[in-house]
Amino acid sequence: MLVVVDLALALVLLAGAGLMLRTVVALTRANPGFDAARVLTLQFSLVGKAYAEDPAVVAFQQHVLEQTRAVPGVEAVALAGQVPFGGNGDCWGFHAQGRIKPNPADDPCIERYGTTPDYLRVMGMTVRVGRFFSERDTTASQPVIVISDSTARTIWGSDNPIGAQVRIGAADRGPWRTVIGVVADAHHDDVTAPPTAAMYTPQTQVTDSFLVAVIKSSTTDADVLAAPARAVLRALDPAVPVYDVAALDTLVAKASAQRVFVMRLLAGFAGMALLLAAIGLYGVVSYGVSQRTREVGVRVALGAQPGDILRLVMSRGFSLIGAGIGVGLVAALITTRFLDTLVFGVSPLDGPTFGAAAALLLVVALAAHWIPLRRALRIDPAIALRQE
Repeated sequence: MLVVVDLALALVLLAGAGLMLRTVVALTRANPGFDAARVLTLQFSLVGKAYAEDPAVVAFQQHVLEQTRAVPGVEAVALAGQVPFGGNGDCWGFHAQGRIKPNPADDPCIERYGTTPDYLRVMGMTVRVGRFFSERDTTASQPVIVISDSTARTIWGSDNPIGAQVRIGAADRGPWRTVIGVVADAHHDDVTAPPTAAMYTPQTQVTDSFLVAVIKSSTTDADVLAAPARAVLRALDPAVPVYDVAALDTLVAKASAQRVFVMRLLAGFAGMALLLAAIGLYGVVSYGVSQRTREVGVRVALGAQPGDILRLVMSRGFSLIGAGIGVGLVAALITTRFLDTLVFGVSPLDGPTFGAAAALLLVVALAAHWIPLRRALRIDPAIALRQE
């Protein structure tokens, strides 16, 4: 009974570990909506009297962009109020002219990304319709805004949003902004969830004091740009705090940390259960062979072939294996449902994963038979009968 329980438990844990392994693989292949490779993120803040007014902040931003572009190894650089998977949020009310609800507070809250013009180039994102910001979008020009696919569908449905007028924040204050473009969706903090509706505003028109520098490296290792980027900021103003320097792909990977931890935990317990099941099965089969030494000797003396001895020894073990796999499959069908909120790209009741877990358990069980089988096949009838 203990061996059957061990086998069943091992199968449940193997199935769970297999589902989480397939989930992690699916996460690595999922498209977050941007290209995180070779991108370094560096957060800094412009606070205090020196940056109390927007013109001073915008001027500092321009100096940062110019001097960072001159750093060897920098392919492109942009600034943003936040970046996907950066751990921050900046949700603003979104009020489209002619589509404002009776109670404006019921209008959707959309994630705002205040950016400089090269943001899409650094992030590898594409414009679906219209255009993104340029150097022409300044404080003296018409206020503009760019939205994501999800925002366009949520507010305008199948209608073309280009040229529409929008207020952000309060519905009764602030300028009307013209929608000039629609960009592809990007996930904000979880690739397993639907893409987050987003809007983009130029830093010259909606200025952020807490900023993220996103730097595209011309080499495969973006981390080598961390020290030069810090040096640029220190040279411009040593009082500006710099923090949370990390490669963008590292930030994306951290979003999957919980699932990776569960996978490793289940795999560790599955390995332990598999080892205990193998030891238990080996003990049962080995004991059975030692108890049937005389019987095996008599059978060999009467003409039994090696195949007959194999069937004799393995019949006992296979009854335990069959019972363990049967009970384990039923238990796995029940327990893996609790992983429903964690799995991604695979069903909690995925047949191939369950089959692979059962096959692995069978292979380990067969390996546990190896030494007892060799011992049984080496029994000398004369010695076995003489001992009895």
